[in-house]
Amino acid sequence: MKLNKIPDRNVLYPSDIHNILGKSIRTCRRIARMICEALGKPYLGFVTIPDFCNFYKMKEEDVRRYILC
Repeated sequence: MKLNKIPDRNVLYPSDIHNILGKSIRTCRRIARMICEALGKPYLGFVTIPDFCNFYKMKEEDVRRYILC
């Protein structure tokens, strides 16, 4: 039986933002809300990797290295 590969995660959580930026978790929650607000997403919407990269002008491959699995 062949197992399907689990797709890469595309959503960033505050803990991921904490690992990337080195800010406190509380600040990372605020950053996530700020990104959602800037993009017109709901207050508690998901922040995707492309959203974060466009907001902070970072490369996706650099951000993916810091994501916790």
